[in-house]
Amino acid sequence: MSALGLVCFLTLALGLTACTPERNNQDAGATSSGSCGVVQDQMQEIPTSFTNDPVPTAAGGSLPTGTYVLRTRWQHVSASGGPYADIATRVTIAFTGDRFETIGRVAEETDATRSAGTARMDGNDLELSYGCPRPGVFRPGFTAQDGGFTLTLPDAELSLDYVLVQE
Repeated sequence: MSALGLVCFLTLALGLTACTPERNNQDAGATSSGSCGVVQDQMQEIPTSFTNDPVPTAAGGSLPTGTYVLRTRWQHVSASGGPYADIATRVTIAFTGDRFETIGRVAEETDATRSAGTARMDGNDLELSYGCPRPGVFRPGFTAQDGGFTLTLPDAELSLDYVLVQE
Protein backbone atom coordinates (compact mmCIF):
# COMPACT_ATOMS: atom_id res chain seq x y z
CA MET A 1 0.00 0.00 0.00
CA SER A 2 1.33 3.45 -0.85
CA ALA A 3 2.10 5.98 1.90
CA LEU A 4 -0.83 8.17 0.78
CA GLY A 5 -3.11 5.11 0.66
CA LEU A 6 -2.11 4.08 4.18
CA VAL A 7 -2.57 7.63 5.52
CA CYS A 8 -6.01 7.71 3.82
CA PHE A 9 -6.90 4.43 5.50
CA LEU A 10 -5.68 5.44 8.97
CA THR A 11 -7.23 8.89 8.97
CA LEU A 12 -10.54 7.72 7.50
CA ALA A 13 -11.26 6.12 10.85
CA LEU A 14 -10.95 9.55 12.44
CA GLY A 15 -13.39 11.03 9.96
CA LEU A 16 -10.88 11.95 7.33
CA THR A 17 -10.12 10.82 3.85
CA ALA A 18 -8.39 12.07 0.76
CA CYS A 19 -10.82 9.91 -1.16
CA THR A 20 -14.40 11.06 -0.42
CA PRO A 21 -16.10 14.45 -0.03
CA GLU A 22 -17.96 15.76 3.02
CA ARG A 23 -21.06 13.69 3.63
CA ASN A 24 -24.39 14.50 5.20
CA ASN A 25 -25.97 11.06 5.56
CA GLN A 26 -28.93 9.74 7.52
CA ASP A 27 -27.92 6.33 8.85
CA ALA A 28 -27.07 4.47 12.05
CA GLY A 29 -24.32 6.88 13.11
CA ALA A 30 -26.14 10.04 12.17
CA THR A 31 -27.13 12.60 14.77
CA SER A 32 -30.73 13.55 15.47
CA SER A 33 -30.36 16.31 12.88
CA GLY A 34 -29.78 13.58 10.27
CA SER A 35 -26.16 14.50 9.59
CA CYS A 36 -22.80 12.90 10.31
CA GLY A 37 -22.33 15.43 13.09
CA VAL A 38 -22.47 19.12 13.71
CA VAL A 39 -19.09 19.66 15.38
CA GLN A 40 -17.62 22.98 14.27
CA ASP A 41 -14.55 22.91 12.04
CA GLN A 42 -11.75 24.21 14.32
CA MET A 43 -8.96 22.71 12.25
CA GLN A 44 -5.65 24.02 11.13
CA GLU A 45 -3.32 22.21 8.77
CA ILE A 46 -0.75 20.12 10.65
CA PRO A 47 2.33 18.87 8.79
CA THR A 48 3.92 15.55 9.65
CA SER A 49 6.80 15.59 12.15
CA PHE A 50 9.33 12.79 11.88
CA THR A 51 11.07 11.00 14.74
CA ASN A 52 13.46 8.08 15.15
CA ASP A 53 11.99 7.33 18.59
CA PRO A 54 10.28 3.97 19.01
CA VAL A 55 6.49 3.90 18.85
CA PRO A 56 5.20 4.58 22.38
CA THR A 57 3.02 2.04 24.14
CA ALA A 58 -0.53 3.21 24.76
CA ALA A 59 -1.18 3.89 28.46
CA GLY A 60 -4.99 4.21 28.43
CA GLY A 61 -6.98 6.64 30.54
CA SER A 62 -10.51 7.98 30.77
CA LEU A 63 -12.74 8.66 27.79
CA PRO A 64 -12.47 12.39 27.14
CA THR A 65 -15.34 14.88 27.04
CA GLY A 66 -15.17 18.03 24.94
CA THR A 67 -13.78 19.13 21.59
CA TYR A 68 -10.20 18.36 20.56
CA VAL A 69 -8.07 19.39 17.60
CA LEU A 70 -4.95 17.84 16.10
CA ARG A 71 -1.77 19.64 17.19
CA THR A 72 0.99 17.19 16.21
CA ARG A 73 1.20 14.22 13.88
CA TRP A 74 4.32 12.07 14.37
CA GLN A 75 5.64 9.46 11.97
CA HIS A 76 8.00 6.99 13.65
CA VAL A 77 10.67 6.49 11.00
CA SER A 78 12.48 3.74 12.93
CA ALA A 79 9.32 1.60 12.93
CA SER A 80 8.11 2.38 9.44
CA GLY A 81 11.39 2.58 7.55
CA GLY A 82 10.21 5.91 6.05
CA PRO A 83 10.12 8.74 6.03
CA TYR A 84 7.14 8.87 3.74
CA ALA A 85 5.87 12.06 2.19
CA ASP A 86 4.78 14.82 4.53
CA ILE A 87 1.00 14.78 4.12
CA ALA A 88 -0.75 17.58 5.98
CA THR A 89 -3.72 16.52 8.11
CA ARG A 90 -6.54 18.36 9.85
CA VAL A 91 -8.78 16.89 12.60
CA THR A 92 -11.47 18.11 15.01
CA ILE A 93 -13.15 15.48 17.21
CA ALA A 94 -15.84 16.02 19.85
CA PHE A 95 -16.87 13.57 22.59
CA THR A 96 -20.17 13.84 24.46
CA GLY A 97 -20.80 10.91 26.78
CA ASP A 98 -20.24 7.80 24.68
CA ARG A 99 -20.83 9.64 21.37
CA PHE A 100 -18.21 11.13 19.06
CA GLU A 101 -18.25 13.33 15.97
CA THR A 102 -15.33 14.24 13.73
CA ILE A 103 -14.55 16.50 10.84
CA GLY A 104 -11.23 16.49 9.07
CA ARG A 105 -9.22 16.24 5.91
CA VAL A 106 -5.95 14.98 4.53
CA ALA A 107 -4.05 17.56 2.47
CA GLU A 108 -5.31 21.05 1.74
CA GLU A 109 -6.94 20.25 -1.58
CA THR A 110 -9.32 17.54 -0.34
CA ASP A 111 -12.87 18.01 0.90
CA ALA A 112 -13.66 17.62 4.58
CA THR A 113 -15.28 14.39 5.74
CA ARG A 114 -17.47 13.91 8.81
CA SER A 115 -18.06 10.81 10.89
CA ALA A 116 -20.11 10.00 13.98
CA GLY A 117 -20.74 7.05 16.25
CA THR A 118 -20.01 5.70 19.72
CA ALA A 119 -16.75 5.61 21.65
CA ARG A 120 -15.57 3.46 24.55
CA MET A 121 -12.34 2.54 26.25
CA ASP A 122 -11.16 -1.03 25.68
CA GLY A 123 -8.11 -1.49 27.89
CA ASN A 124 -5.50 0.93 26.52
CA ASP A 125 -7.37 1.33 23.22
CA LEU A 126 -10.08 3.79 22.24
CA GLU A 127 -12.75 1.89 20.33
CA LEU A 128 -14.58 4.12 17.85
CA SER A 129 -17.64 2.41 16.37
CA TYR A 130 -18.90 4.66 13.64
CA GLY A 131 -22.06 4.29 11.61
CA CYS A 132 -21.74 7.44 9.60
CA PRO A 133 -20.71 7.87 6.81
CA ARG A 134 -20.49 4.06 6.77
CA PRO A 135 -20.28 1.39 9.50
CA GLY A 136 -16.90 0.41 10.88
CA VAL A 137 -14.74 0.07 13.98
CA PHE A 138 -11.39 1.70 14.59
CA ARG A 139 -9.27 0.88 17.65
CA PRO A 140 -6.12 3.04 18.02
CA GLY A 141 -3.97 2.98 21.13
CA PHE A 142 -4.99 5.76 23.54
CA THR A 143 -3.00 7.74 26.10
CA ALA A 144 -4.70 10.45 28.15
CA GLN A 145 -2.55 13.44 29.00
CA ASP A 146 -3.11 16.84 30.57
CA GLY A 147 -5.34 18.83 28.22
CA GLY A 148 -5.64 16.15 25.55
CA PHE A 149 -4.71 12.69 24.40
CA THR A 150 -2.57 10.77 21.92
CA LEU A 151 -3.85 8.17 19.47
CA THR A 152 -1.14 5.65 18.56
CA LEU A 153 -1.32 3.80 15.27
CA PRO A 154 1.53 1.28 15.17
CA ASP A 155 1.94 -0.41 11.80
CA ALA A 156 4.73 -2.24 10.05
CA GLU A 157 4.55 0.17 7.08
CA LEU A 158 3.64 3.49 8.66
CA SER A 159 3.55 4.10 12.43
CA LEU A 160 1.85 7.33 13.50
CA ASP A 161 0.90 9.23 16.65
CA TYR A 162 -1.84 11.88 16.60
CA VAL A 163 -1.62 14.34 19.51
CA LEU A 164 -4.93 16.15 20.10
CA VAL A 165 -5.54 18.98 22.57
CA GLN A 166 -8.75 20.35 24.01
CA GLU A 167 -10.09 23.57 22.53
